[in-house]
Amino acid sequence: MSQTLFRILRSNKLIQTQAVKPIINKTARSVFQTSTGALLSKPKTESLGLLKCFVIITPFMYLGGMASMTGASLLEDYDIFVPEDDDDD
Repeated sequence: MSQTLFRILRSNKLIQTQAVKPIINKTARSVFQTSTGALLSKPKTESLGLLKCFVIITPFMYLGGMASMTGASLLEDYDIFVPEDDDDD
């Protein structure tokens, strides 16, 4: 009985039997299987990634600090900006 009802509904296009395919972002690595069910290979990883970050960040932080110290001393020398000690006692 249920099989017959299902065939009638399917033939009249009242029931869709095809699965809805989800939209997959091909640039992201959120998919771990192919359409046939095979597992994808492991993604490439950066070796020593954290060390590379520190090697780049450390000297530029130092250079930025030196530039700001030089700029502050030039501002004080030319009396453009001189910090004042205000005592509000």
